[in-house]
Amino acid sequence: MHAAIALAVLVSGVAVAGTAQAGGDSLRVDPAVATVPKDGTVTVHVVQDADVPTSGASVSIYFDPTLLQLKTVAKGAGYADAGLFNGASPAAITAANTTGKLVQVGASFLSAPDSVPAGEAVFLDVTFLAIGCGTARIDLPTGVGDGVTDALLLDGRDASYGQALQTSAADGSVTTCATATEPSPTGHPSPTVGPSASPSPSPTPTPAPTGNSMEITPSSATVAQDGQVSVRVVQRRSCRRAGPRRVSSSTRRS
Repeated sequence: MHAAIALAVLVSGVAVAGTAQAGGDSLRVDPAVATVPKDGTVTVHVVQDADVPTSGASVSIYFDPTLLQLKTVAKGAGYADAGLFNGASPAAITAANTTGKLVQVGASFLSAPDSVPAGEAVFLDVTFLAIGCGTARIDLPTGVGDGVTDALLLDGRDASYGQALQTSAADGSVTTCATATEPSPTGHPSPTVGPSASPSPSPTPTPAPTGNSMEITPSSATVAQDGQVSVRVVQRRSCRRAGPRRVSSSTRRS
């Protein structure tokens, strides 16, 4: 019975009698805003957030086929083991790339207790190819009321397995022909002006020694490597060198 309910909702699009009540059950496009260069591909996810375990999910995906083309639509990690998956065949994708509408892609487990735990889980991985430039909305319709198009989650609790949950949806967008922002040219950096070199102080001349002495002159000198330099050894004295004394004699008168 549970399997028949899930198949009725996902395959024929006929809602089951009665709706299981749950609070914040929803499906959304993630990321809500994406970018892709022209001729590039981008993958967005349809993510569910449910207050109770779920046994199945279904959405329609509307997009601008002049900007985007569907490449693949695959079960997400949350429904990897689901026994039923429909609505994303190559023929369905080819038709959607003309109309811009992929209608009722669904995945479901077929019997209790198989289900997706409450909380967030990835329902679908959807890959687009960018063929034009602009911003394309990725819509998950709700409120259409035809029993086929609207976003839908199915209850995974034993007592109400396969019954439709009241489900809301949040859309997204993809901007195509996005380019990486290049840094503005900075030009050549101005040379850094360092502090002015202070002239080397002139050497303070060494005062000449007093008294008798010997000294080297000049007192400082410079010479290149492997060059030559001459200095002098100078003798200084403060008095004349002593010589033989002259003795003068005088004649004394008597």
